[in-house]
Amino acid sequence: METMKERPQGYLEVLNKTGRVSHRIKLESLPFTIGRAFDNDLILDDPYVCPHHASLLEEEGRLILQDMGSINGISDEMNQPLTGSVELKNGGIVHIGRTPVRFNALNAPLAPTLIDRSRNTPLQILHQLPVLIGIFLLTVGTVLFGEYMESAREFEVMKQAPTLVGLTVSVVLWSMLWSFASRLVVHRWHFWTFCGIACLGLLTTALSDWAILHFGFAFAMDKFLPWLDYLQQFLIIATVLYLSLRLTSSAAIQNLVRISGIIALVFVVLAWGVQLSTKQEFSDSPGYRATLKSPAWKLSGSKTAESFFDQASSLAEALRDDLKDR
Repeated sequence: METMKERPQGYLEVLNKTGRVSHRIKLESLPFTIGRAFDNDLILDDPYVCPHHASLLEEEGRLILQDMGSINGISDEMNQPLTGSVELKNGGIVHIGRTPVRFNALNAPLAPTLIDRSRNTPLQILHQLPVLIGIFLLTVGTVLFGEYMESAREFEVMKQAPTLVGLTVSVVLWSMLWSFASRLVVHRWHFWTFCGIACLGLLTTALSDWAILHFGFAFAMDKFLPWLDYLQQFLIIATVLYLSLRLTSSAAIQNLVRISGIIALVFVVLAWGVQLSTKQEFSDSPGYRATLKSPAWKLSGSKTAESFFDQASSLAEALRDDLKDR
């Protein structure tokens, strides 16, 4: 007849605080003792566990966890105290002291093997540190160039330090949050890859902002600029979310596309609602943003910076003459 030593019933798994298996041991013979003392079959490094806390027995083909008169006893998965003994079923979790222990039978079904979507994809290039550094520096340069193009005063790089610090902190926080989620779901950090995705999103945003503003100026398409901005925001947010979810989830690609699109659409609608609610016909303290660094290839009718200043000076002289006459 087959004995327990020849074929173990299953395994006991010691879980950590996040629910991951920190230790797994075969059940090769019964009784099987659990406690803090070194002569136990399973030694738990838990100050709330007695030297000889509990033991596993077999009764009529069932696996029974028996309390051995411990101080803190045993409790179920919800930390509700159990008196005396409890039957261990496949996947069942009990707390011995403050340590969660799970029993898994040999024939326990396994979860499907996860697909590592970071392999054999364009995202794999983001695993290389020189590429990430290059993307980050290009993002910083593009952001600084955008600030330069929008500034009407003398541009000073040192005054852009808060912008660069905020950019770096945003990328790091974004990557840490997604890395934590990725670690919980697919057991991979992907921190540097998420940094690359964030930088690509910022870089694309800066470049598309510049392109939309300057092409709008060139082709006199000012009335279409708000809708182009909304379309740009939707596409970039959806793409960044899709790439991040692709590394974090093993769900079907069409589901990831659908979720990313819905979330991006919600963000754009909220942004449109906020802008609409704050829009006024007249403001007694309007804010203006101007730049004299217009593109040399503008195709619509416009004036040069020199003609603008000439007209401004002639207007000032006309006002002074008018005041003198009065």
